Amino acid sequence: MAKPIPQPQKKAEPKTLVTSQSQSAKVKDVGADNAIASVGVEFKPETAILIKAVPKVGEIAVEREDGDIDADLLESIHAVLSSLNINKVYFVDDAVNLQTDQQTFIGLVESILAEGKLDELRAIPIQNAIDFQTDEQVLAAHIRQVWENVPAQKQLKYFTRIYTIAGQPEAIKDINVSNHLKNFFKENVLECLTPNEWDDQREAIFTSIPEGQRILVLFDQDLKMADGRFRDDNVRGEDLILETKQHASADKVILTLFTHTVPDHAAELPERQRICEQYGALSEKDFFVLTKKRLEKQDEFTDGLKKACLNTYCEQIKDNTLAIVVEAQKRTVDRIKAFDTYEFDQAVFKSSFTEGVWEPETLLRMTDTIFKDEVRRLMLDQEYVTKTNDIIAAARKISSITVKLQDAKADHTEKFKIRHQELYESPELLNPLRRPIDNGDMFKITEGARKNKRYILIAQECDLMVRSEGEKRGKRGANMAVLAEITVVSKDKVLNEQITTYQKQIDKKKFGNHFFADRYRLNYFELGTDKVGIVDFKDILLVDLNILDLAVFDLTGNSVLDLANPNYSASYHNAAWQSRYELIAQEYTKIADELDLSYAALDAVTDEGRRASLKAKINRVLSFINPAGVVMNYDNRKFDFGVERTGRLRLPKSKHLLDRYYLHLSRFAEQHDFAEGIEILN
Repeated sequence: MAKPIPQPQKKAEPKTLVTSQSQSAKVKDVGADNAIASVGVEFKPETAILIKAVPKVGEIAVEREDGDIDADLLESIHAVLSSLNINKVYFVDDAVNLQTDQQTFIGLVESILAEGKLDELRAIPIQNAIDFQTDEQVLAAHIRQVWENVPAQKQLKYFTRIYTIAGQPEAIKDINVSNHLKNFFKENVLECLTPNEWDDQREAIFTSIPEGQRILVLFDQDLKMADGRFRDDNVRGEDLILETKQHASADKVILTLFTHTVPDHAAELPERQRICEQYGALSEKDFFVLTKKRLEKQDEFTDGLKKACLNTYCEQIKDNTLAIVVEAQKRTVDRIKAFDTYEFDQAVFKSSFTEGVWEPETLLRMTDTIFKDEVRRLMLDQEYVTKTNDIIAAARKISSITVKLQDAKADHTEKFKIRHQELYESPELLNPLRRPIDNGDMFKITEGARKNKRYILIAQECDLMVRSEGEKRGKRGANMAVLAEITVVSKDKVLNEQITTYQKQIDKKKFGNHFFADRYRLNYFELGTDKVGIVDFKDILLVDLNILDLAVFDLTGNSVLDLANPNYSASYHNAAWQSRYELIAQEYTKIADELDLSYAALDAVTDEGRRASLKAKINRVLSFINPAGVVMNYDNRKFDFGVERTGRLRLPKSKHLLDRYYLHLSRFAEQHDFAEGIEILN
């Protein structure tokens, strides 16, 4: 349940907490920029506001220099705002009018004394400036006496300590935010308001928005330095967002929470999710969260502003699509439930048994077909295409605006993960379900000289199919298949190798096969990265499928067979694969018997080294993976072939891999050109 929000009071008085005397002095100057850096406000040189020295210490003035922000970034911001017809941006922050002059400092000190925090004040080092050991009755007079002799850099350090004691440690970071923000917008676009000023002017601001135009509002999150209902953190930036969302003019306002309390980019969306869960009445499409840390880098702030403006469109498309998905799921469930026993027996049980397919796989195949058709039917019924395309067209205007990011690879991990998931089945879902091996299954060598080398299975699906009945029960059309090695490299390395290969051909003026003629590219091969797996059609192993089938019967996908203590459970497998296990177990029982006899005979060899050598040779004869540097490990009726299934390349990519491999095998070698290189003599 959302907490009640204290309502704004009319004509809120300015907050007097930090003042002991009149504060009529205008804000004119801000010390040196290295002073700002010294208290933790990390404005980069290329984005810093031009600071001018002034005759009187403590007065603050900021001069804007047009060249502060990169011209391309300024143009990008202008383009984003123009695409949404935004002519006005509001920044609401309790530190907008925050001053760093003598009177403000004394006011803070007196407020701290009133709270009984004298000991904390006296813990501040003297450092040849303000002596906080001075009697509290004359401390204000002492500060006035020495203040003008305190360097600007040290003044800001004192403010940092004082605001921390006052329970407002973030205040000093906000001193220059509003001035810095102005550099990102054209003249008169940005208006900075205190929370109390926002309360007073909100209705007038909303009323003044012309038809067809919008405004962008950046709310600070922590507003407790403001007066009235904001005091003591009773009302925060997210409360103002909720109030705005509930206003009649909400559709004209793009809302952003702009805060120091979010430490970095990675924490922005989790913070928004937390707020949505806490408030209930807020959703992801209502607002975006940006960390003020983005101001340290011009490009990151510009990109964040673009994402904030793009957010509502993204969330609308997601909401519209998910609504169809949920309804399509419901209709699909109803269709599946409506199958009677006669239909189920014929379509699922009989057809699956005949083809050696697990019955739920057939049912899921039917479910997938029904679901896709229901999605498309709902798209028609709800005019999804036209409605969504209108949103896409509006979003594209913003999305197409280029923001040159210095770190182009930042924040793409989740996108890479989803793309990886689209291309590959994970071993965590593949192996515990004991899924039969298939074309595109990936394996890793776990023992021997080529430990951690990776391979992918390339085989016709009809050859891998295991039959359920007749003479072929538990058998398949082929006994051997191909494992091709996979090498994992960066995208840049693949590109450089292609360039090198083609450049050599250009230099020789002789062109052969293209770079991927004998290779296959597996994009996003490692979860969360854009690394590439390169399948080498020339580096292959011929594998006994019995060995790979053992991975199907193991929880972790390892090719292991323990005849003495089998971990096989018939409950995980259909009739075809139950027969398959029985055939493999029978075959390896015979091999184990032979090995036991051979090992017993080796006991007569007294030379231990010779005995170990002979034992290895016996194992090697039975090991298909010797070329991969692995020798079968056998001991006490247990076989371990040092192979683990690590995933599966999904359709249609796995089918494409198979086609490409057979194209490689069927390549034609042209006859050499015996006339090439002959010079014509005059």
